[in-house]
Amino acid sequence: MAIKISGNTVIDNSRNVVSANIVTGNNFVGDGSGLTGLPLPDELLKPTNTSPTDGATGESSTPTLCGSQYFSLYGKTHTCSCFEVSECSDFSTCNVFTCEIAGACTSLSVPSACLAPGTQHFFRLRYEDSDGCCSSFSDATCFTTVPLPSTLGESICGGYYMGTICAAGSCYYIIMAPNATGCADCQWKTTRTASGVGDEQCDGYGNTYDHMDNAIHGAGNFTATRSIGGFSDWYLPAKCELNQLYTNQACAPVGEGFASDYYWSSTECTVGTTACILSFSSGVFGTSFKNTIRCVRAVRRVPF
Repeated sequence: MAIKISGNTVIDNSRNVVSANIVTGNNFVGDGSGLTGLPLPDELLKPTNTSPTDGATGESSTPTLCGSQYFSLYGKTHTCSCFEVSECSDFSTCNVFTCEIAGACTSLSVPSACLAPGTQHFFRLRYEDSDGCCSSFSDATCFTTVPLPSTLGESICGGYYMGTICAAGSCYYIIMAPNATGCADCQWKTTRTASGVGDEQCDGYGNTYDHMDNAIHGAGNFTATRSIGGFSDWYLPAKCELNQLYTNQACAPVGEGFASDYYWSSTECTVGTTACILSFSSGVFGTSFKNTIRCVRAVRRVPF
């Protein structure tokens, strides 16, 4: 910055101080660490919350918490982050989730069963550097988790509640995708070969995202690439989950039912060339060659 004094006016590039009378200047060389009596800037920049957005509603009970980029005034390494979620705006007596995670992390997915459904939560975070110095906590923002479904067929969580399932050590509500965005006719796989899914009856999420979210698995890849109602964790239902859709299909809203046809499950049959299908006209399970085109309906799940 250039400073010019003209009479009683001090000019500093953009502003004029008129009738200054006496102007005193000092020249400092260095990083300012030896100065006393002057407030120095925080070593770590205070982060801001970037997701969920402030005031968001209908958030998943397992949201991803995100903060702004880490910045150290003195170039120190980002070594730890602390994420806090509370049902109290002052984070005093009702914290429900606190996690310190090592490394240069600016986001964290909240584990299941930590946040209450249908409840307002407050979120803040701070960063720590390699010297053990912490930034200030970010200004708290709030979000409200989606309530749990109560009536079969109700619109919730991006689709329609159609039953429950227990898989991989937890129990879930099954949410069926709307017809307009959640249906297709696809091959299970482009070749009649094993995929490693096996005879898993209930964990369609694991079947899909462990083995089938790729181009050669048409049905699984179709569901895994859906983005519906702000959710992108849709999958091809396993055999038991598909049976829940059949059993409760009469509860689906008008126009959201099923064709009288065979639908793919994500369950592989013991013979590697075939996968399990369910007839939505008879309710009978069968097998079909994987490269046959069948109906597909995407689902997602919400823990309880």
